[in-house]
Amino acid sequence: MKPIPRTLLYGFLVWLVPFAVGFSIYKPLHESERDIFENAMALVLVLTTVVCSNRYFRKVESGFVKHGLLAGIVWMAVSLALDLPMFSAGPLKRPVGDYMKDIGMAYLVIPILTTGAGCLLAGRRDPG
Repeated sequence: MKPIPRTLLYGFLVWLVPFAVGFSIYKPLHESERDIFENAMALVLVLTTVVCSNRYFRKVESGFVKHGLLAGIVWMAVSLALDLPMFSAGPLKRPVGDYMKDIGMAYLVIPILTTGAGCLLAGRRDPG
């Protein structure tokens, strides 16, 4: 698969898995156990990002930090682009500022993790 479609596909997965999990546990946990819901969502986002990063970097041979940063920014942008219509005007309607404080900021973990993975790989594979 070519690099751009591959990057977008992983970005979609990084959004889809947490969204599907959140959708499935929202009703039973969001109101009664909000802290558990919030922590579960953070863990699912981190786990999904780590798994997708691992798969993504299998095809990267150099420029690991650059690839990690760019993939992370793209994946974060995909998540925001897919979320915002649902949270600003769709079925989960809420003010954009509230969305960004509650959910949007969590997506900052994506480029942090992918760039960190790139740095680790650069240290192991790009000697010098």
